[in-house]
Amino acid sequence: MKANKAEEDGRDEEDEESNTDSDASELGQEGRAKEDELDDEEAEEEEDEEHEEGDEATDKDEDTEADDAEDDAPSESSAEDAKEDEDEAEDDGAGSDRDELESWADNAEEAPTQAYLDSLKRMVGDVDLGFAYPSDDASRAKADLVRVMGIATKVSLGLGGPLAIHTMQVLLAVLRNNVKVADPVIFEAALSNIRSIFMAPKRFFGSFVSVDELFQILGDIQSYCRKMERSLTNPKGKGNKNENNEKAKMGALVRRRLGLVKNTALSALHYIGFLAYKNGASDDIRIAIEEHYMAIFFDKGWSEKRSFMQVKRDMFHFRHAFAWVFVPAVIEKLRRVQALSGALRAKTFAGACKLISSFLPRTSGLPTPLKKSVGRAIGEFLVILSPKEVYEMKHTAVYDLAFLVKMVVDFNGKLELNTQPLINIVNAIVDDDDIQVSKATVRKLGAIEQVLGLTLRAINTKPTVPVKVLYQQFDAKWRKDKVDFYRKVKGARRKTIKKLLAKRGNEATDEERAKKRRRREDLKAKDQVERAMMREERHANMTKEQKADRRKLMTMAKQERIAKNKERKRRLHEIRQKSFLRWREAKLAEDD
Repeated sequence: MKANKAEEDGRDEEDEESNTDSDASELGQEGRAKEDELDDEEAEEEEDEEHEEGDEATDKDEDTEADDAEDDAPSESSAEDAKEDEDEAEDDGAGSDRDELESWADNAEEAPTQAYLDSLKRMVGDVDLGFAYPSDDASRAKADLVRVMGIATKVSLGLGGPLAIHTMQVLLAVLRNNVKVADPVIFEAALSNIRSIFMAPKRFFGSFVSVDELFQILGDIQSYCRKMERSLTNPKGKGNKNENNEKAKMGALVRRRLGLVKNTALSALHYIGFLAYKNGASDDIRIAIEEHYMAIFFDKGWSEKRSFMQVKRDMFHFRHAFAWVFVPAVIEKLRRVQALSGALRAKTFAGACKLISSFLPRTSGLPTPLKKSVGRAIGEFLVILSPKEVYEMKHTAVYDLAFLVKMVVDFNGKLELNTQPLINIVNAIVDDDDIQVSKATVRKLGAIEQVLGLTLRAINTKPTVPVKVLYQQFDAKWRKDKVDFYRKVKGARRKTIKKLLAKRGNEATDEERAKKRRRREDLKAKDQVERAMMREERHANMTKEQKADRRKLMTMAKQERIAKNKERKRRLHEIRQKSFLRWREAKLAEDD
């Protein structure tokens, strides 16, 4: 019985184990089935996404089925797996590029959204994104003219030769005709093209224009340079205040432009002289340029401030032209006006001294023949007028002569001039007591004597006068009388205008003001008398002790005033002493 029972228990346990094994197998099958279903769902979702993005459905389905089959099937060799991975990567890259192109094409056809426009406005600022530049038909002619000038300038610079001179002549005419035009486009374009011609690297053409072709541009330059600024505009005019302001502004603009035209024309003349020398021009061309330059230099329309600054700038670029034609032209002009006893002779002499003094440092880069010709010209210039004639012509011109001699002595190593004429000039100024000179002139003469190795007589023996005395040479009594007359007239006119304004504004007249002033003075005198009587009465009622205390207070106040005055005078004395010491140190430094 016990054996049978044991056998039955063993069979039951085997049945339970088999049941559990079967249940486990069923659960495993169900899990695998669920996993397969999930994989299928994921594959379907991926396929849907790929269809939406525009991928090739067939390739993706095959890849997905292959991936699923590889998950269920046993793995193959590593070489085959690597090859398949490379193929899949290439397919994915090609597919992604095609997706980007298709998506860009779709977006390009779509209009920008309002959110995109708002964000763009915030990024670039508050601007109108739909703005379109209008077609400006009115300015088309100006734009065409500017373009034509640029093309002509480039062509003339490219071809070289005399064409650059003719182009510059036309551009100067355009520049002069647009002086009064409000729009500065054409004026600035012409000025820029002329300056580009000046800076062109091509300056040697092998030949030069003839004299007949050069006369036209030389005449134009002469007319431009001799034009007076005040002849173009009259800023004062009838009209309201705004109109007068506009006229004044336009007049200032026109005068400034005319100054630019004159300086540009003067530079054009210097450039033509430079080209003439570089291209071996004949003496006829040199004489023509010299004659026109004499009519311009320190003559009508010449601005000593602006024109001479332009000359000094051109000396650096066109120094060969100055040595060849312009310095001899200036000296020849002084020789022609030597007999005149007027302002033109003094202006020409002062301008020639300035030009030669400024040109001497530029002789370093010149060839030897030009250096010798410049030296001969300067030697001739120094003997045209004697120091006595220079002093009688203008008292302050002696300093210009001394400054020029000092510059010639400093740069004589390049020019190799004979120093005896320079010594004669210094001795003539020092020995002649009728020639009055300033301290600055004496310092220049002393420096010349020191460089030449002469005895220092100028600083030790030559008396000096203030510069104010030298400038009184041309003072006339009629000038002072004229000033006094117009001062009185202006005072009377001012009083008349004041009366009229007072009458219009219901203010007091001059008679009423005078009456009020006299009444105020009478009241003031009466008040002073009353105050004096009150002081006497108050003093009479004081006791002896009060009078002594008051006397002490008055004495203390007087001593304080005396002390303050002494301190103020002491401070003033210290300030004056320090100022004098500074002045003395400065003068000693100048003398050294």
